[in-house]
Amino acid sequence: MRSKRVSEMNDREYAVYKSRRAALYRRKQVLFSLAVTAVLIVLFSALLKGISSNAASVDNGKCKYYKTEMLRYDMTLEDMAKENFDPEYFSSVAALKKEIMEVNHIDENSAIPGGLILYVPYYGEIH
Repeated sequence: MRSKRVSEMNDREYAVYKSRRAALYRRKQVLFSLAVTAVLIVLFSALLKGISSNAASVDNGKCKYYKTEMLRYDMTLEDMAKENFDPEYFSSVAALKKEIMEVNHIDENSAIPGGLILYVPYYGEIH
């Protein structure tokens, strides 16, 4: 059976035709929106996976962590770096001191009071 042309339809047939076309159009819009959303979710999760995979460097079964230590009143930042220095993971005491300063947002000219709680990097077993 051949479908009628729009010009050959009566009012009732034309109203049904219009509602079916509108429903088809809405269905296409929903499917397109779902496809775009799925693609964005996949891209976003791939981006997050790429970012999170660089979160910690793993070396010889050990991972870099941060602990908190109080800077005692009789201690300098250099002393703290000497106490926590591990030649296997840090090139020098000065490099560790510089990293401690960067992590704690301390610049060279800052006065560092005793009793200050600082984040100190160290390497430990992977949890």
